[in-house]
Amino acid sequence: MRDVFSRVLAAFFLLLLFMTGCSSGGNGGTGPDGNGGSISISVNPGTLTVQQGGDGQLTVTLTRSGGFAGAVTLNASGAPSGVTVQGGTMGASASSAQLTVSVSGSAAAGNSTITITASGTGVGNATATVVLTVEEVSSGSFSMDLSASALDIQQGTTGDVQVTIARSGGFAGEVSLSVSGLPSGVTAAFAPEAVAGTASTLTLTVGAEAAVGSYTLTVTGTGTNVSSQAATLTLGVTAGGGGQEISFPQCTDLGAISWMAYQDADGPWTAVTPAGTTFTFELQEDRGAIALVQVPAGTANIWVLHLSTEEIKILSESGCDPILPPERTVTGSVAGGAATDFVNLSLGPLFTLVSPAAPNFQFVNLPEGPLDLIASLYGSAPLELKKIIIRRDMNPAHNDVLPVLDFDAAEAVAPVVRNLTVGNILGETTSSFVRYVMSHGANGGLLFSEPEVSANPNRIYHGVPAPAYQVGDLHRITVQATSADLSTTRTLTQFIGEAVDQTVTLPPAIGPTPVTVEATAPYVRLRVQYTPQAEFDQYYTAYFTQAGGGTLAMQFSGAYVGGSTIDFTLPDYSAMPGWNGGWGFQPGTVIEGSFSASGWTGGALGSQNPNEGTIIRMSGRILENINP
Repeated sequence: MRDVFSRVLAAFFLLLLFMTGCSSGGNGGTGPDGNGGSISISVNPGTLTVQQGGDGQLTVTLTRSGGFAGAVTLNASGAPSGVTVQGGTMGASASSAQLTVSVSGSAAAGNSTITITASGTGVGNATATVVLTVEEVSSGSFSMDLSASALDIQQGTTGDVQVTIARSGGFAGEVSLSVSGLPSGVTAAFAPEAVAGTASTLTLTVGAEAAVGSYTLTVTGTGTNVSSQAATLTLGVTAGGGGQEISFPQCTDLGAISWMAYQDADGPWTAVTPAGTTFTFELQEDRGAIALVQVPAGTANIWVLHLSTEEIKILSESGCDPILPPERTVTGSVAGGAATDFVNLSLGPLFTLVSPAAPNFQFVNLPEGPLDLIASLYGSAPLELKKIIIRRDMNPAHNDVLPVLDFDAAEAVAPVVRNLTVGNILGETTSSFVRYVMSHGANGGLLFSEPEVSANPNRIYHGVPAPAYQVGDLHRITVQATSADLSTTRTLTQFIGEAVDQTVTLPPAIGPTPVTVEATAPYVRLRVQYTPQAEFDQYYTAYFTQAGGGTLAMQFSGAYVGGSTIDFTLPDYSAMPGWNGGWGFQPGTVIEGSFSASGWTGGALGSQNPNEGTIIRMSGRILENINP
């Protein structure tokens, strides 16, 4: 009996003790250290998307109750491989905290649930979840096309293929080009080799020793974090010296031809009798010369052109009758600006000037297809570019009226001003101007023309701002230096992409160009000499005039000269059929002349097909008067 009583008494004592402890503090339950209260948390956002290699932010909000004011530790669990969540501690009385979710570039794309746990001393843990989506980063891509799938090149000559790059998916990096499969005796060069824009020119040079045959070349483009691309080109190496038939229409880009002769390499000159309205002859070598005479208004214009056979062939395929595109006329008008301002406006290859005071314009015979438009608003006093409007890929129908070009509207943007440093000024005054070239605008629009000439190497230029610029667009910067007596000029044109501070270096002065009279009968025959300079490797032109006696132009291409010294005396054509003795210069009258040389790097045919990085150099001088 006593044993039972003892056990009941002990149980009562424990119950009493428990009830006494529960009633202490007046705040409900107690934790291990005797503190009371509880916590809960919420996480915002509840779903979070982070790209591979990126970070995201979570806001954890803490709700305290029951008087709890202690520190709270935050931890995360359930994060997939490659994902880390930076935990933290919320101090006493803090109610929110930021957590950083870091996703490595190698983390797998997909969804996962991450649990955020809050713990504090004396309170139970609180949890909340967030759904994390790891999004795959698309590195983009590019495609690569060649302007031809097959190309035949004769031994000892060159050929060009255009490489076009089209980027997509956010890829904006450079594409590096290479070519494989070249046979012995064939070399390749890209201009440029690393393409930041949309085009490059592949020049294949076939040596005289290259074996005749067909070869498959592979052009490969590579970029950072994108798949490489390849295109094949079938190269046909043909035998040299097999003969090239040349047919000149009587009407060419040089004008109507009255008389023609040709020279095969260093062979004899031969007059060509036209068959109907065509002059036809054959060149066996890879270079030659042609002499043309035009008599437009009673006085003769004589052209003597020394070119590669390929260049002569290209020239022969031109015609002097313009081939007009299908009829397409558009009209429009400009608005905004002051009455004294004027607008330089280009649509595709066509150009016009208008002003707010006379705002209407019309373009006639626009070529087919999409065209780019650029309009530049200038103040006239002082001359200053104020605003630019660019519209791309326009394809208006015949007789369409273009939306008004309003220089007070949002589409008109202010130009950026950049520094231009000119090197190698040799005491001359210099001037500069800038044009903007787009993919569907052959000539682009005038952006800047220096209002005053200066010998200062430091000046500025105007360009298109970054938001309006598009990869593939080109700023064409031209600087010209002219001597005080106006007898010499040096010109450099440089094509760049986005407008940035730029340094250009003028080419050297042209070297000695002695011109002498070798004979005065049956007409004056001049001798021209010049040693090509490394900077000028493309074309050399001597041009002469005589009062009442017409003109004489002697031109030599770099492909013809091959770096050798030019030493040419105008031939005596008087014994050849069809020659008129009155066409040549006559003794007793002063002959005035000039000589110029040009060269370029990057881009086939220089300014006719420029790339970013193309540089064109020209230098010329007025020759001393000749008294035959």
